[in-house]
Amino acid sequence: MDPHVYELQDEVYGPTSLRVDQEGDPVLIKSDGFPTYHLANVVDDHEMRITHVLRGIEWQMSTPKHLRLYEALGWKPPLFAHLPLLMNADGSKLSKRKGAQEIMEYKKLGYYPDALVNFLTLAGGGFHRNEPISNRLYRLDEMADNFDLALVNRNSCQLNFPKLEEYNRQAVRLRLNSPPEKAKFLAEVQRVVKEKYGTDVTAAVVRHVVEWAAESRLTNINDLFAADLEFVWVSKPRDEKAGEPFTTETKNLLLRVADSMAGIPDGLFDRSHVQEHLQTVVTEAATDLKKLMHAIRLAVCGVTKGPSVGEMAEILGQREFVRRLRSVGMTPDVNQSIN
Repeated sequence: MDPHVYELQDEVYGPTSLRVDQEGDPVLIKSDGFPTYHLANVVDDHEMRITHVLRGIEWQMSTPKHLRLYEALGWKPPLFAHLPLLMNADGSKLSKRKGAQEIMEYKKLGYYPDALVNFLTLAGGGFHRNEPISNRLYRLDEMADNFDLALVNRNSCQLNFPKLEEYNRQAVRLRLNSPPEKAKFLAEVQRVVKEKYGTDVTAAVVRHVVEWAAESRLTNINDLFAADLEFVWVSKPRDEKAGEPFTTETKNLLLRVADSMAGIPDGLFDRSHVQEHLQTVVTEAATDLKKLMHAIRLAVCGVTKGPSVGEMAEILGQREFVRRLRSVGMTPDVNQSIN
């Protein structure tokens, strides 16, 4: 290639001077007869009547070669806009070693396309926005109407992944507020529960769980199957790392709690009434609230961490909560004390 200098008007970076020979002579046709990107992109864009080419900044240096090819073929070149690199939050390049993933991996992780697109546009810019970015998700047609190349960032864009969580939380809420989309979401939860745990759950149970989780802890569908929520779908065995087995006294207390919970009137079984009844049991039995809560948690969900006992009671419902307490309370006992 000759040392000709092109004064390229980059639609993002502005006037840019580039030498044609900066990268050396290009290969246009490989030995197997197939064209390289340099030739193929020029021919393909011309045939498809492309007016604007938007691509990564790493291709800016190759643009003079492509302009020379347009000249040689007697074609009018499109406008070129080169986009900044996406970087990690610490400014380093995205890489698999640092957690960068293929785009389809995000789908498997429970992220929705609209959440991911909004996340990327937040980093790269290019849009007129009339509201604070965290307030809503923008639809593709809104993005198209508000896109402006002049607003695309020129500097490398650092990805703030907590923002992706927020966007996906909004995407989940949008779907749960749409009856057809909500039905699809609930059906998918049922499918995963069956596949993952071998458990058949009714649509009513799934709806109850999802609506409860959506209040504060639902970022994506996979949150419903995290370790601290598996108790919702299946009775888990007690965590062996949680301490000594249940004692005779502990199991008697659990039965006492079960009877108290069963006595809560229909329509009043919520975390506040559960807490009131638990406090009454603690007072009457002269036992330690913290230790009793620990025992209830193990009896109900099998692990020491997760939602509060009141939340667990709400999400499981009165019948299942009482059943699990009685199931543990009636097992053969070990003569030890929790006091």
